Amino acid sequence: AAAAAEEGTTQQRSRKRMKRSGQVPTIQDKLEEALVLLTKKDVRSLRVRGAGRTDKGVHATGQVVAFDLEYDENNAATAATTNNDNNNNNNNNNTVFAEPINHPDTNWKIQRAINTRLPNDIFVSSVSLLSSSHNNNNDDNNRFEPRENVKLKRYTYRIRYRNKITNAKAPPICNSGINTIRHVMYDTPDIWICPWSLDEHLMKKACDALTGTFDFTAFVHRSERKKSKDNNNVIQLQKFSFVKRTLDGDDIENDDENENDNGTAKNEEKQSSTVRTVKFTLEAKGFR
Repeated sequence: AAAAAEEGTTQQRSRKRMKRSGQVPTIQDKLEEALVLLTKKDVRSLRVRGAGRTDKGVHATGQVVAFDLEYDENNAATAATTNNDNNNNNNNNNTVFAEPINHPDTNWKIQRAINTRLPNDIFVSSVSLLSSSHNNNNDDNNRFEPRENVKLKRYTYRIRYRNKITNAKAPPICNSGINTIRHVMYDTPDIWICPWSLDEHLMKKACDALTGTFDFTAFVHRSERKKSKDNNNVIQLQKFSFVKRTLDGDDIENDDENENDNGTAKNEEKQSSTVRTVKFTLEAKGFR
C-alpha cells in the first residue's frame, strides 16, 4: 500500500472509468503505468485500487492506494525491480528488493522507484508492504482493501475572502480581480479566491447544521445509484468546522470577542481591513 499526493490543477479525476475515445488519462492510469514499468507485470495482476476518488482539479496529500506484488515464502520481492526505462540510456542498473517485508529500506526503494516514473505533480509519500495469505479457494479476507478498511477520510477546503462589510468601504485590492489577488498574495492553486464577501456568522451556523448523520442520496448521480449494491448513502459527518487565518498564516481559534452577536466586526476600521483565509475541515468514513 502507498500514500499518494497529487497537485490536481492539471490532473483529471483520480479513478478511471470506462475507456472512451479521446479520454484524458487519470491519476490511476499514471500510477498503473509507473507500476507496470517498475514490475514488468500486467496491469490487471497489479489490481491498483484507491481508498476513494477525487474529481478533476482536486488536490490530495494522503490518498491511500493498494496494489499487489508477488513475494516468496521468505518475504523477498520477486516482482519489484527497478529497471531503467529510459530508452536513450543503455545502462542496466537493476535493483532487486530482497529485504524482509516492511523493512524501511525496502519501502524507501519501492517509493523512490515509483516516483521516478511519475509526473512531477503526482508523488508517493510513503510505502508499506502488507502480507496477505490466500488459500486454494482464493480467499481474499486477509487482503488489505483501502476502500473497505478505511477508518476516516478528511477533506480540507481553503478559501480567501473578505469579511462582510456593512458601513465601511472595501479596500481597492478586493475589487481588482482574482488573478491580481492571487499573484499579489502569492497564493498557491490549492486555495479558492472568493470574489464576494462572506458572512462568517452564517458560515459557523452552516457548519453546525451539517455536522451529524444525513442521507446524501440526493447528491449522488442517478447512474451511480444504480451501480451501488446497498444504495446506502447515509453518512455521519464526524466533524465539519472551519478555522480563520490571518494574512500571515496564523490561526484565529476564537475571534468572538471582536464580533457582535450577528457576526459582524465591532468597529468599522476592523471591517474595512479584514481579509482572511477560512479552512473548512470535513471528516467522515463513508465518502464514496
